[in-house]
Amino acid sequence: MHIENAIPGILGKTITGVIVKRVSNTRSPTSQVFLVFSDNTYFELYSDTGVITSTSSLSPGGMPEVRKYMSDIAEVSVDAWLDEHGRVIQKT
Repeated sequence: MHIENAIPGILGKTITGVIVKRVSNTRSPTSQVFLVFSDNTYFELYSDTGVITSTSSLSPGGMPEVRKYMSDIAEVSVDAWLDEHGRVIQKT
């Protein structure tokens, strides 16, 4: 998974924009989500097999709640956060 390599560069950034793109033909990727950051960088999430879906609103909770959410059927493959000194802590 390439996202594991990108996590240290993403944590702590401020998201200033989100762009969603869908390809209208059979080209790949079929859908993309771009997180645009305040330092003029961006991170892309994409799907080659279909539309990236999401919930329609923010959910209450933090890291503990996300770790627990659907834990009976899904396991965490990457867990990363900033510690109190701004250092990236990552478990895979």
